[in-house]
Amino acid sequence: MLLLVTAFGGLEAAFIWPVVLGLYWQVGNTVWGIVINGCGRSFVYFDS
Repeated sequence: MLLLVTAFGGLEAAFIWPVVLGLYWQVGNTVWGIVINGCGRSFVYFDS
């Protein structure tokens, strides 16, 4: 049961912010999407 709760908590933490920001962030556009995507990719690249 704890594994199930932990897994769903991780999924919610990972996917709730893109949904909320995509719905309610008024300044978001393609340029900022590419910038944020690059930041995330660089974090994954340098972290591994």
